[in-house]
Amino acid sequence: TVRTITRPGASTGQLGLAFLGASVTVGGVVVPAGSLAVVNGGDAPDRLYYLDPAGTGTVLASVALGGQPLVDEAGGFAVAYHAGRNSFFVLRQGTDLLTEIDPATGAALRSMHLGIDGGDYWGGLTVHPTRGTLLLGNRVSVVEVDPANGQVLGTYDPISNNKLSSVDMRQEGTTFDQQWSGYLTGLAFDAAGKLWGSTNGSRLLELAMPG
Repeated sequence: TVRTITRPGASTGQLGLAFLGASVTVGGVVVPAGSLAVVNGGDAPDRLYYLDPAGTGTVLASVALGGQPLVDEAGGFAVAYHAGRNSFFVLRQGTDLLTEIDPATGAALRSMHLGIDGGDYWGGLTVHPTRGTLLLGNRVSVVEVDPANGQVLGTYDPISNNKLSSVDMRQEGTTFDQQWSGYLTGLAFDAAGKLWGSTNGSRLLELAMPG
């Protein structure tokens, strides 16, 4: 079933979506597990919203993203909830900055520069269901990152697909090249543990990570 819910905050396409894995109290409001978390990078400052995914998406609570003072996060466009750390991770548009966020306050717990090219709006962020690592989309690649220190753990050779640097989406067909239409816009694991990626060209791909 496909339905529409109202986007919270400013009108923008710069949004990150994730589901809250555990209940959290935000400004005296208990937000239940399973609520939809929305990062709106078009707000000033950026804002983290919690929505009831049922019905029209009623806003349950919201906090400024990055906390006060707002020095760690601006231009957020991808978010993932890490159950093992009970925190959110947010990618920032146009940089390689990855920020860990307190779900209750929106405060930035720490920020890490990943040392990768982050100069695009496109991306995706999810948590590996068994390893607990972060997988992020970077143009046509998937990069695995240690959430504890921001270290890039592995990448995958685009020809042999051996573990060297990043999964290269250009293997997905002769017309799937290094153009904006092939850039990853989202990453998510399904209930069976399969990794899926969406692209700027409206394609949905099932991805098999080596290892």
